[in-house]
Amino acid sequence: MKIHTKLFDPGRDETGVQKPGQRRQMTANDRGQALVLMAVSFLALLAFIGLVTDVGSVYVTYTQLKRAVDAAAVAAANNIKYPQATAAERKQRITEAAREMLALNDVSNITSLVVYLCSDSNLPADFAAQCPDTDAGDAPRKLAYVRATQLSPIYFLHLFGIRSVPITTSSVGEA
Repeated sequence: MKIHTKLFDPGRDETGVQKPGQRRQMTANDRGQALVLMAVSFLALLAFIGLVTDVGSVYVTYTQLKRAVDAAAVAAANNIKYPQATAAERKQRITEAAREMLALNDVSNITSLVVYLCSDSNLPADFAAQCPDTDAGDAPRKLAYVRATQLSPIYFLHLFGIRSVPITTSSVGEA
């Protein structure tokens, strides 16, 4: 004779289905599940905080660079007024005035500084559109275009091998 014994589980009915409103008994496989979920949530939160820090750092660097380049463009335009100097000497003076203004605005890590005048060749398209056409009779203007690139520090993405991000901005100044 065969005797069937059934284990009694207060959270389940006779067929083995969990009763409504009853909590499931934890098994050995369920232990630590909350800990894993909390660890993953914590890592996601840290990643988000790190990305926000990096974006904020890039934004602060960009606004500081933009203000300095605006000032450098005006300083460069103010140095156009030396007609006795050769074109190369004027260009050097204008570039040095722009570099000096960047230094006065505490901008460092400049990887590229380019200064254009309307008389230069190969002008950027956005600056060429602002330059007057003196051959067509337009009055000449003392315009200077300054474009600078700076390396912005990165903190969180440094963990993934990204050390810095280049930021470029430009401005036109008129004397």
